[in-house]
Amino acid sequence: MADKKPDYAALAKTAVEQGAVPTAPSTLYFMYTSTNGDEFVGRATAAETYLRKGYTIGKEVEIPDLVAWNDEQSAAAKPAPAPAPAPAPAPAP
Repeated sequence: MADKKPDYAALAKTAVEQGAVPTAPSTLYFMYTSTNGDEFVGRATAAETYLRKGYTIGKEVEIPDLVAWNDEQSAAAKPAPAPAPAPAPAPAP
């Protein structure tokens, strides 16, 4: 029978209250939400630090290759709007 993997988010929350948390695997990430509402992906090993700052933990994400994952996210994102054209120079007096 396979061992059940630990709930690292719950362990990090407990660590904030009581003490140390076991080290999460290097491929485990969480979606965090900062105090101003921004959402970002960060290592699960940093959960205790983010929780102490008041951030919340969202879903768990297994990312074996962070560079490839970032490339996929960038490709799936909508392209940025084209910059506004530069203003015409003022006529000479």
